[in-house]
Amino acid sequence: MQNKTPSLGLEIGLLAVAILAAAFLYWSHTQQPYSAPQGTVGRLMEAANSGKLDELQKASTPDYYGVFVRHFGQQKYQRVSSIYDLVVRLGMPRWQDYRLRASQQAMVAYERLQEQVRTLGREAFNRLPVEERMQLMDDTSRYSAFLFEKGFEALPPDERARIDSAEDFRQGRDRGRFAEREAWNFLSEEDRAALGSPATLSEGSTPEKLAFLDRIGLPLLNPSMKQEIAGIERSELNDPATFQFKYGEPLAREYLAKAKIPKPPQISPCSFPREDTRGSLLREDLAECQLKVQARKQVQEVRVALRKADFRWLVQSMQPNLYEIAW
Repeated sequence: MQNKTPSLGLEIGLLAVAILAAAFLYWSHTQQPYSAPQGTVGRLMEAANSGKLDELQKASTPDYYGVFVRHFGQQKYQRVSSIYDLVVRLGMPRWQDYRLRASQQAMVAYERLQEQVRTLGREAFNRLPVEERMQLMDDTSRYSAFLFEKGFEALPPDERARIDSAEDFRQGRDRGRFAEREAWNFLSEEDRAALGSPATLSEGSTPEKLAFLDRIGLPLLNPSMKQEIAGIERSELNDPATFQFKYGEPLAREYLAKAKIPKPPQISPCSFPREDTRGSLLREDLAECQLKVQARKQVQEVRVALRKADFRWLVQSMQPNLYEIAW
């Protein structure tokens, strides 16, 4: 029995040390930033009051921070998008002039090609014996078919290559396609240099066409519009999410710097939605906090939802959001 006493004492001592160590670790954790929902809400409001977007981000989940920043980026996106739409309208008359000129010249070439086929067909007809000519002339359909077939066959290879369907060309059904396809070839060197590429004449919104419209339309904007889109390429509008985050951050920072958000208010004790059914020792990673803030002459109630991640409580949503309150 005497040999067991030291062992029992040692065990009790080790247990006491373990309890003290655990208590110290828990105390240390509670002293860390974001270890409690109320503390996180206070830090977020303090960051908003001092205009520190980086500190606001530390107190937020990535989702909430993204919502906050993209709110400002979305407004920027809409303004920039509307200005670039105006640029298209401003540049369109010049584009239409080039396209009309090219189409008209292409149609003249089309009619010339039609006449060339008829001329070559008549020459082939005139080389026939008189008897064969008389027979063909008695049958209008055969006569027309002969003139076209022989005339088409006699076209130089480079001219014949301009026609994508002999039957459509015979019936005149390919006028629009011919003009669309061949318009560039009938423009002057000066016009080609101004347009830069055949794709500029496309009916659709090709990159080349948009670049041309920008070259024409951008200089026609007023100074405030030019300043709004300064340094922003049209292509950035193709990825709204990236655009809104990229240009939303500086605007969110500017908003916090100008908004008169009051110092952190008194925060009521936060609640844990599932605590009532599972007990306080089984709290999950969700919490809700209620606070009242002074917005001008009114008191605004705000509900904040938080989520615990990696032992840190972070703001997940806020109703109403900071930018929805008239400070």
